[in-house]
Amino acid sequence: LGIFGEIHRVEVDTKHFKGNYPDACSLEVVTGKWSGNESVDQLSWEEMLPRTKLSADSLHVFESELRRVPEAKLIRFNIFPDGGVSRLRIWGKPAAAGVIDQKLRWLNSLHQEAAATEFANCCGAANWVSAMVDALPFSSFEELLSRADGAFLKLNAADWREAFAHHPQIGERAAANEQTVQSQKWSRQEQSSAKIDGKAAVEWAEANREYASRFGHIFIICAAGRNSDEIRDAIRERMSNAPNAELAIAAEEQRKITRLRLAKLLGP
Repeated sequence: LGIFGEIHRVEVDTKHFKGNYPDACSLEVVTGKWSGNESVDQLSWEEMLPRTKLSADSLHVFESELRRVPEAKLIRFNIFPDGGVSRLRIWGKPAAAGVIDQKLRWLNSLHQEAAATEFANCCGAANWVSAMVDALPFSSFEELLSRADGAFLKLNAADWREAFAHHPQIGERAAANEQTVQSQKWSRQEQSSAKIDGKAAVEWAEANREYASRFGHIFIICAAGRNSDEIRDAIRERMSNAPNAELAIAAEEQRKITRLRLAKLLGP
């Protein structure tokens, strides 16, 4: 199959085959990881449709007859004895893991400039973007996240501040440094739960000015899923931090945002 997925309908069509159609058929699937290097005999096949009688010149639809199995990648169609089948259709829906695998293949196939653009949507630090491009290709989403964390830990304070500058301040839309369309969209999504407008927007503008004056960079927090009260409590608490300690906290929040955006980049 083109992608890992959950199969819910199978059609076996013997149209136009009246005297030389198969007497019966069965279906088997491979549900585990498959590298592509194993022979079919080395794989672990699970029966999805037991041996079932077929008819001449007919469309056979199997739904309730299918045994529910985990997401499948390979399917094997058996016929007894050899005979004519005009078409085999497999209906289903992509699995989340399958979507990630497919998008990872897409990311690995990009030229360096295009890959850099995608990574810059996730983190605006140029040195981090360069490290991620150099790390291509990735064998799995887990490796991608691990490399992303490793590259981020090698950044210095100037790199962190560069990344911060690609985010709008809480309650605002524009960042100090230009954002891509995708990055702007993600920023709006991440702040959407806060719902900062009216009087709250004025209060946040003042809080942002006070924070930037004290620490020399904007307030960074992984805002996804947090409401305005939680974010307000966080900035109030962090205002008392020493500058170096606050910079490290802000960097950790940036790392969380980066991981979240990488998941969005490859997620369903």
